[in-house]
Amino acid sequence: MRNYKVYFQLVNGEQETAYFTENPVSRINDWIERTKCDWVRLEGVRLNLCHVASIKVAKLAEDRKEGEEEIEEWL
Repeated sequence: MRNYKVYFQLVNGEQETAYFTENPVSRINDWIERTKCDWVRLEGVRLNLCHVASIKVAKLAEDRKEGEEEIEEWL
């Protein structure tokens, strides 16, 4: 199963990350198209989109060892 890691760079300089088993690009595009500052629910975190400066999505390598995070491709 392929995993994806999403990096949320916040306006205050902090970073939040979340993992997905399916490609999250269309879900992220839906979030971005919202006209008001909405909250999105991640792994144990709720994030206000008004506080997000940038979002990056990485596809993680399938053959990585347990606990390792090798980025195969940036989406």
